[in-house]
Amino acid sequence: MATGLVISKTPVYYGPSTTIYPSEGSTVGPNEKVTILWKEGSWYYIEYFVGTTSTRKRMYIETNRVSHIVGTIPSKSFLGTKKTTRPATVYAGPGSDYAKTGSVGAEAVTAYNEVAGNYTFIEYNIPGGKRKRAYIETSRLSNPSTSKIIKDPINPSLNFTGSNHTDYGVPTGTPVYAMCDGTFKFAYIWGKKYQASKNSYLSLGRGIRLTPAPGWKTADGRTPSYIEYGHLSRLNGFSTPNYVERCQGSESGTNYLEKTVILANKTVKCGELIGYSGNSGNTYGATGEHLHIRLR
Repeated sequence: MATGLVISKTPVYYGPSTTIYPSEGSTVGPNEKVTILWKEGSWYYIEYFVGTTSTRKRMYIETNRVSHIVGTIPSKSFLGTKKTTRPATVYAGPGSDYAKTGSVGAEAVTAYNEVAGNYTFIEYNIPGGKRKRAYIETSRLSNPSTSKIIKDPINPSLNFTGSNHTDYGVPTGTPVYAMCDGTFKFAYIWGKKYQASKNSYLSLGRGIRLTPAPGWKTADGRTPSYIEYGHLSRLNGFSTPNYVERCQGSESGTNYLEKTVILANKTVKCGELIGYSGNSGNTYGATGEHLHIRLR
């Protein structure tokens, strides 16, 4: 470990590259003293204080930006292992006393051979084809070979333990997540009894169907062909008409003409946001807002 002075005002990065990793959005220097933890190629991994606070960050900076180095700087060569995370906050250092850098869902990451206390250094994907490196609690990591268990749609850090038809009595606006890797059919259903009428639209409303990727099953061994989602108020990334809201129930024996409007068939990862719970469509005799889940 060593110390050095950052020569001039310099951006810092989430990894040792300006093309693969984004800038952290802040700078260090000029003449700012930093701790140099290791060298990786032409980059230093440094620790520094955030402004005049006691909060610390660890980020990457190009080696030619640091002078007046005192001490020994070890070189690092990382070995990575594929792991699966449970949803968690990630930090710019090995502990919650470091600045938060974001969060991960139930997703695949690379866990490096750099562990400090209860934290592991990881690399994960972010939108735009880029990546970040940060620290996560080691207890949030598991081996992919044991991770293909269908998760709860409201709390994806937990395994799904409901029956084949489970209604979640949650308020409108509750985030709803993909229960496994697979393909989600973003759609809404409408129908009419005799003529077009705002009071005749029906069925599951917004949501529709998640088809699991191969190998996914519930903790008790069920392997559904697909998982039905219903009654969402919003679908993440898609606009839908208002007429699917607050619909009259379909009375027993009523013959409705239905139409499914497919917005997209999209590959999703377990723990990815699907949308938000609500009361769209009708609730087939149930009362109140809720999330409908059925394994078929």
